[in-house]
Amino acid sequence: MTKRAMHRPWRELEESYEQSATYREEWSLSHFALAKLCHAICNSALSDALFGHKSHHTLRIAQQPTTYPPHPSVQWLAIKPDAITNKIEFRFEDTKRLANQWVRVEPPERTLARFNSFLTQVGWASDPIKKTDSNVQSDAECGRSQTRDP
Repeated sequence: MTKRAMHRPWRELEESYEQSATYREEWSLSHFALAKLCHAICNSALSDALFGHKSHHTLRIAQQPTTYPPHPSVQWLAIKPDAITNKIEFRFEDTKRLANQWVRVEPPERTLARFNSFLTQVGWASDPIKKTDSNVQSDAECGRSQTRDP
């Protein structure tokens, strides 16, 4: 079986969430929040250190490039919008036991703050993303090392 890369460039993920935010009104706030998060990651030093992909509406982020099927030891941060409550669930999938997973639920406007808090709590990054990052990269540079296939 040929393994294929799961991660996608951050700009592609941002565009996907922007597009899906226009499909249904109840998705707009949470999907635009995820688009903004992808944009913030893309325009930060973390764009080459974190690897993301989308599974339906859930944004899944890992510290290493992943292939399908993923290795069972891969740890994910799953960020899932909930159209019913209009909140966003953050779940650190570091164990298969759901009861033992770190979970937080936030309103869309707190997406970046919760993401930064997660990064520092688990040690994925010591320098969180700023709301206005002056180190903005062009679309061509954004996620430049995150090609579809290695």
